[in-house]
Amino acid sequence: SAEAQSFFRDGDTWVLSGDSITFIGLYKQTVQDALDHFHPGNTIKIVSTAKWGQLTAEAKGKGLEQKPAVVTIMLGGNNVIHHDYSVTHDFTKGAAVYAEQLRRQVREYQKRGAEVVLMAPILSDSTENSFFAPWNTERGLRVYGEAVRRLCDEEQCRFVPVAAEFEEAKRDLKAMQTYITDGVHPYGWGQYVIARSLIHHLRLRFPYPVVTA
Repeated sequence: SAEAQSFFRDGDTWVLSGDSITFIGLYKQTVQDALDHFHPGNTIKIVSTAKWGQLTAEAKGKGLEQKPAVVTIMLGGNNVIHHDYSVTHDFTKGAAVYAEQLRRQVREYQKRGAEVVLMAPILSDSTENSFFAPWNTERGLRVYGEAVRRLCDEEQCRFVPVAAEFEEAKRDLKAMQTYITDGVHPYGWGQYVIARSLIHHLRLRFPYPVVTA
């Protein structure tokens, strides 16, 4: 069955699109390690087009020159953290604009033959006092995550609930522990949690689909 098969075929190019959370690179390397473990000698190419900085979902689709078979996108944190939170407590309008920005990206990749996977943006941690001032942003990121889920239904994309699974993993933390030391960026174990979601939902452990003529 399809559920018993990997989302990937050997030889696929996988483009990871994102902001600084993806740019950090640890979850990319962890997924690569998992692929190499479960599929020794695989020829899957993983390319990150992520950028550090105030990159939002308005950015054009990147990595098209790589001719990707699969594109994963996790954006939205900067839309909220650097823009909406300081001027409004109502994130509805911002989420609608964000969804249309993502939709344009999705359709551009799909038009080039890529399968698109959308990841709900990681929630910020407003208990951390940092330069990024993450106060009042968690609620907005939840609204944006729901917009991503709806968009996947509308555009026939695969949805990976990274934010929900990240929050579930945080419940195991002891007092004074955190995955997000600056309130925004998951480092260390937090990056492994993102990788775990991808490994599970994209079924990296399973055999490649059989290609039939």
